Amino acid sequence: MSRTAVAKLAGRIWAPQTTERELSVLRCVAAGQANKEIADALGISEGTVKSHVNNIMQKLGALSRTDAAIAGLRKGLIKM
Repeated sequence: MSRTAVAKLAGRIWAPQTTERELSVLRCVAAGQANKEIADALGISEGTVKSHVNNIMQKLGALSRTDAAIAGLRKGLIKM
């Protein structure tokens, strides 16, 4: 197996458990949407979006929204 394939598999194996809603929010964050835009798109409150973003950042060990989006892409949790 190639090193690239092994790295991708390892990233997925060690990926944190995220809910479908968190993944939806993460996709929106990666697309550059603000919390208000995400809330409107998903039919949830802005406070709920903030809670999901905080959970995502904690699970991914991210220091910012951008860092979370990059980590999600690298771990194969989301695709652009």
